[in-house]
Order: sequence, then structure tokens, then C-alpha cells
Amino acid sequence: MTPMRYAAIILAILTGPAWADCAPKSNPVIPSVLEQPYPEARGKLIAAGWQPFLDQNQISNPNPPPFAEEWIAETGFFEVEACSGTGRGFCKAVFVDKNKNWLRVITAEGAEDEHVVDSTSLVCGPDD
Repeated sequence: MTPMRYAAIILAILTGPAWADCAPKSNPVIPSVLEQPYPEARGKLIAAGWQPFLDQNQISNPNPPPFAEEWIAETGFFEVEACSGTGRGFCKAVFVDKNKNWLRVITAEGAEDEHVVDSTSLVCGPDD
């Protein structure tokens, strides 16, 4: 696979599916987590009612997400769907709330290889 094709695939994974950017089902509360270490941000999201999303297809996938496998194995952050192996080491995680609002969290590698929240955005779920 060419480097350009590989980069295009990673970009498509990280930017999300075609159902991104829909209107939320309710008025979700999203705590401020930008520029925070992912473990701390994850805790704040869970405390605010967001649950890490475990994709059943990902569980049964014999080929774990590229570049995310080690981080998932070390931390148990099963909501991490993909990571890029280049540049700032972006990773994508997905959360869902009780009203089935979906939240995409993008991290980037910060100091000492620590993943820090780079952005959050509401997205539509697969049933929308």
C-alpha cells in the first residue's frame, strides 16, 4: 500500500463516518476537556453521563485498529477506534449518553507521549 493511500485511509477513519455533524437529540452537557490528558478527560466525561462506546464489530475484528492496539491493551480504553501512525499521533474515541447522543473525542500526543484531548464534536449514531 502506498504511503498516500495509507494516509487517506487513516484520515477517513479519524474524521468519521458520513453521518457526522447531525443535530443532537437533547441538550447534552459536555464538560470542558480540551487540552487535558485523556485519562482525566475520560473521567470527566463519564462523571457527566457519557459512556465509552464499545463497538461490537471492533471486538470481533481479528485485526485491531492500527497504532491503537498497544494503547488499548495498556489502558483498557476500549472506546478508542483508531489512531494515526504519523504526525501528532491523533486517536479517535467515541462516547454515547443516555439520550443516544454521540460524542467523538480526538486526542493528539502531547509531552512524554501522553494523549491529550485535541477536539470534541457531537456526531450522529449509526441508528440516525
